[in-house]
Order: sequence, then structure tokens, then C-alpha cells
Amino acid sequence: MNLFHLYARGIALNGGTEADRAAEAARRQWLNALLVDQTRAWMSIDEADRATLSGLAALLTLACGAHLYDHRRTPGAIDSPTVRILRAGISTAHQCGQAGSVITQLHASSLSHAADRAAAVIQHASRAAIQHAAQELHGVVHGGRLQRVMA
Repeated sequence: MNLFHLYARGIALNGGTEADRAAEAARRQWLNALLVDQTRAWMSIDEADRATLSGLAALLTLACGAHLYDHRRTPGAIDSPTVRILRAGISTAHQCGQAGSVITQLHASSLSHAADRAAAVIQHASRAAIQHAAQELHGVVHGGRLQRVMA
């Protein structure tokens, strides 16, 4: 009997390692946050809502990072239709933010389309991609890179 196989099977039946459970929890939180922010964008038409724009931009960036991590060995992955849609959503959030954070119907439509694609990416991303995106986010927030980007 292979003890390592038995151990691996026990982990799989148990829900995985602590890191696997954390990645799945992050995935659920990100999908929930995407849905909430997407709904808030539609509810905030012709109103300023910087928090929704910031949240969507962050989640779209996470989804883009996870997608690129999963497709890092695919030539041209950076120019795939999925990445272009996610980048368009990030750009929309940024442009809308610079224009006073007032969300128009066109902005909401663009952000909603990008959020739908991001949800599909996050839902199908590997655990390793989710872990990588979470670690990058942690590095940005706690590593001081966020202050340099925002300045």
C-alpha cells in the first residue's frame, strides 16, 4: 500500500490542505464581491460611486492575473479576448474615476460585461492561480506598492 497515495486521498476527501481551503474561500469571496459591485454599478447610474469603481477595478485585475497565471505558457495569452475584455473593464473604471466617478449607463454596461467575464475566469481558475493572485494582492497591499501606485 502506498502511504503517500492514501495521505493524498485523505486530503482530497477532507477538502484539501489549509492553502486549498483558503484559495476556495477567496474564490467564493471574489465571486460574491463581483456580483455585489456589478449590481451596485447598475444601481448607481448617474451617481458618483468611487468605492464600486475601485472594487471592480481590483477584482478585474485579480481575474486578469489569475487568467494569465493559468495561461502563462500560452503564446499570445496577454492579447487573448478574455484579457482584452478585462483590461477594457479596468480602463472603464479608471476613466470613469477620473471623470468624477459618475457611472453612466455605458460605463455600467462595460463594467458588467467585464465582471461577467471575470466571474467565469475566477470560477474556472486553478487553485494555484487563485493563490498566486491572492499573494500578489497581499504584496501590493502590505508591501507598500499600493502607496506608490496611488501617489
